[in-house]
Amino acid sequence: MDSVAASATGASRVGVVPFSVLAAHDVSSVLVGDEEILEARDRLWEECRIAVEPAAAVPFAAWLAGRVPGDLPCLVLCGANADWTAE
Repeated sequence: MDSVAASATGASRVGVVPFSVLAAHDVSSVLVGDEEILEARDRLWEECRIAVEPAAAVPFAAWLAGRVPGDLPCLVLCGANADWTAE
């Protein structure tokens, strides 16, 4: 897969503890595109001055697109691999 976040979001397996947590709850996956991811990354920087890597912008992109259910979602952000040349 060729995507701005594919290397960080394309895990081939999940650990025992994360799987048990997810299996115990009603969890579903949603998809976002590269444009949505880059827009979310840029918005986090422009409006909040939070620098994140593209993969970390995925949950924010899903939230912006209205694909995250619930009234009080928790989004985890990371900037460890932020690279502003990836477009």
